[in-house]
Amino acid sequence: MRKFLVDSNIIIDQLRQFEPARIFFKSAQENSELYLSTVSLVEIYSGTETKEVGRLKIVEELVASFEISFLTPSIARQAGFLRRDYKKSFADMIIAATALEYGFILATRNTKDFQAIPLLKLLKPYG
Repeated sequence: MRKFLVDSNIIIDQLRQFEPARIFFKSAQENSELYLSTVSLVEIYSGTETKEVGRLKIVEELVASFEISFLTPSIARQAGFLRRDYKKSFADMIIAATALEYGFILATRNTKDFQAIPLLKLLKPYG
């Protein structure tokens, strides 16, 4: 079974009911295991729509459908090395290190910030 670490941009598309995201989630939930990084949780909960109780409930229901991959010292170390070597954002390098640590496929629309990292498996589920 494939294991996807889902980037926050895909989650946000799902919350906005963007049809390609809905298609990806429907297929992935049937055939794969889905994970979120703690960094993606921060990004998702920082959206202004979470101030509204009804929207927050929708966010929490979606988040509950994922396994959470917590930041560990090993992931932090790897992320630091990735950030040093590739000069990308703090958050993106934690997400990349999480995917590498557990052998996840990183599902993201933002493949350009990750494509130079060797051994990192990427999926751009839609345009």
